[in-house]
Amino acid sequence: MAYFDFCIRPEDAPPQWTMPVLPLGKNSALSPFLVLQSLQILAFHLFFFRLPTPFNYVAFLVYTVIIFNFLTLPTDAKTSNSLGRNIENLRRAGYSDHALLGIMNFNLVSSQWMGFIVVNWICTDPKIYTLEYYAERMGSTSHMAAFSLGIVANLALAEVLFIVGHSFLHTNATLSPLHLLHHCNTHPSWCTNLLFHPLDLAIEFGLPAVGLFAVHFGVFHDQAILLITYLIFQLWYAYDHDECLNFYHCQHHRDCDSLYAIYIKLKGNPRRNVLRNKLMQLDKKYQWNLAWPKKMRKS
Repeated sequence: MAYFDFCIRPEDAPPQWTMPVLPLGKNSALSPFLVLQSLQILAFHLFFFRLPTPFNYVAFLVYTVIIFNFLTLPTDAKTSNSLGRNIENLRRAGYSDHALLGIMNFNLVSSQWMGFIVVNWICTDPKIYTLEYYAERMGSTSHMAAFSLGIVANLALAEVLFIVGHSFLHTNATLSPLHLLHHCNTHPSWCTNLLFHPLDLAIEFGLPAVGLFAVHFGVFHDQAILLITYLIFQLWYAYDHDECLNFYHCQHHRDCDSLYAIYIKLKGNPRRNVLRNKLMQLDKKYQWNLAWPKKMRKS
């Protein structure tokens, strides 16, 4: 029995666990799983990662190893069929279950270590972790405007750097194979956030993060702006793959289209999207039978 067999169910079978969702629009909803994951991210970054040494390192291991492998991953698998479909795709593409599990754990540790660095060695002023600090800062119109502008500028920079890296992963023949693993996830779920080639993750997640650090040390020198920006950055990357919220990026996975932005709906030239062509050709050549949505199966 392979490790991820517990994720696999027939296409028309319901998930093992059902959760009520709160409708947000025609094709969007808020799930309890997303709320719990958001609270978990905030709790560990704002409190547990900041505990005195060595308890902060213990918290990091609990978060990245125990909670993910024994709670987050199984919950994602049992509340949706999407992870199972993606695992089937990745198996057909030649990835073993143990390789995929190792990739997810490596990517989680490396990406969350960046957040650990932020709260332990960069954003060290204890005042910025209190609501009173932000209430006082927002009390002045000029301070509120400067604070908000700093966050918007940071997010705009992260968007530009993400677009640059993501577009190269789709349009450059040398880099596009790195992104192939991620796009075998034709049905996004929470774990899709971790199913990347590590170099792919370094480009898409690491490049914007390094940009934020550079602006912090070179321009703003404002720990609160960096902290809030980083938390938005961390959460939004996770939300973008949530199948219930169903943001633009979910459709990008279903179609492998040329939507390279993360915060806005901005598409590139589809004729330069070599990754989509390569993925479709490999699917047909090796008869992977990837679980594409219906309109993709016809293309």
